[in-house]
Formats: sequence, structure tokens, C-alpha cells
Amino acid sequence: MAERDCDQAAGLRRLFRGEGLKVIAVASGCPGVGKSSAVQNLAAALAEAGRQVLVVDENPDPSRGQGPVRQPRWDLADVVAGRARLESAVLRGTHGVALLPAPRGMRALTAASSARQHSLMNEFAKLRLPLDTVLVDTAVAQMETCDSLSLAAEDWLVVVNGSRAAITDGYALIKAINRTTAQRHFRILVNCVDEESSARGIFDNLARVSRRYLAVTLEYFGSVPRDERLAKARAAGRPVVLANPAAASAKRYRQLANQLLGGGVVEAPEGAMAVLFERLMHASRTALAA
Repeated sequence: MAERDCDQAAGLRRLFRGEGLKVIAVASGCPGVGKSSAVQNLAAALAEAGRQVLVVDENPDPSRGQGPVRQPRWDLADVVAGRARLESAVLRGTHGVALLPAPRGMRALTAASSARQHSLMNEFAKLRLPLDTVLVDTAVAQMETCDSLSLAAEDWLVVVNGSRAAITDGYALIKAINRTTAQRHFRILVNCVDEESSARGIFDNLARVSRRYLAVTLEYFGSVPRDERLAKARAAGRPVVLANPAAASAKRYRQLANQLLGGGVVEAPEGAMAVLFERLMHASRTALAA
């Protein structure tokens, strides 16, 4: 992306911060580090605390991580193409979190005509979905091609674990996001660790390399302990926060959710879905210019 486009993306993020709608991209550099599980549990913990949460899932199999009431039939691309209504594509999860499958969403939005975009804006505005927080469960392949709705996010949470691939690919992802969007601040979540000191060591190594070679700031967001109860809940398609509230991982996710929004009271902005659509369209234009 040209320098001018990076400046535009940074300016849009500053504008977004005043809207009252928080959009957080959750990403990982490679599969298998627990990114979607982190999204599922953070969303459940936020909803449990009274937040109004929508998960936008860009993964090719949106049903695998978020545990909706029914198998998704439609996604955002179907809505853009007119094959489905938005209310049919947005699913209400069993734990009070709404889910919008969107594996082809950015590509569809960038290809939509001006007339179709205007029609979609009206459709989003009519959907009265209380909403103050959006978590974008990003897909690695889409990030590599700037074909991601996460370009609408103002905050980034990068999930890593102790494997060499997760750390190396996490660094490469941060570098790519910085180059594409001019994002300079990233929160790092270290997943599946036995001790907090191990997580700190992983973060320190990643932060040291990033400081040396990239103009970014990494913030230690926290860690999630290795937990058999978390694995069992994930296998059952449920967040451990609800399946086993007393589990160590469940307690940690509640702490992380509170930390994510600073523990303050969040009021859902009026017309939140319309605000979200505007941000998605800004993101699609950024992707088109990349």
C-alpha cells in the first residue's frame, strides 16, 4: 500500500475511536495457536459482563469455532449479492453473542456497485442489533492479501504460543499489518502456557525483535494457561467461560475481557449496525487501494 493509503488508514482509526463502537481484530500468524478459541471465550466473557458483542468470522468454516444455534446457511457475501437478508445471516449464539460469518466478505464489498452499497447501508441500518463491541476473527490467508474486514479495526490482538512457528509467523504478521495499515500498537496474547514466566519470556523475545526491526509497540495483554477443561469445552463447541466457569482458563478469560475494554461502562451507540457498515466500506476502499 502506498504511504498515502497508510496515512488514510491511520486517520480512519483515529476517527473510529470517537464513534462508541469498538472493533478489535484478533489474529495469529499461523493456524493451531487457539485464535478462534480466544475469540469465542473473550466474546462470551464480554457478553457475560453485559457487553453487546458481534463476532465477524472470516474463517472458511465459520461454524467451527463460535458455536451458533444452527449451522450457518448464509454469510456476508450472500447478503452483498442479494441471495440473503442480513437478518438471516446474523446468528444468535447460545451464549448471547451474535455471529456474522464473513469468509468472503471483503471481496464482495469491494466488488459491490455504488447502488448496491447504498441498499446495503439501508439494510444494516434497519437491523436493530444492540452492539458495542465487534471481534473480527481473522483468516491468515486474507490478511496476506489485504482481503480482510479487520482493516476496519482500530485495535489488534495477536495470539501466539510457545512454538517457533507461532512466534516467527506472529512477527511476520505484525510486520505485514504495520506495512498495510500503518498500525503501530499491538496487544499480544500468549496462549497455552504452563507458567506466567514462560509467557513473559515469549513476549519479551517477540517485543525485542519488533523494537529492533519494526516501528511498532507491543503490549503484553496476558496469557491463557494450558487447561484440559478448555480443550474439552472447545471440542464440544462451547466457551470454557460457560462450560466450566471455575476453570483456570475461564477465570483468566474474564480478566482479559475486563482488561480489553478497560473495565469501564460501554454504551451501545445508536444505529451501531449502520456505523459498522460504514467502517466496513472504509475498509473495503482501503483494500481496493492496496
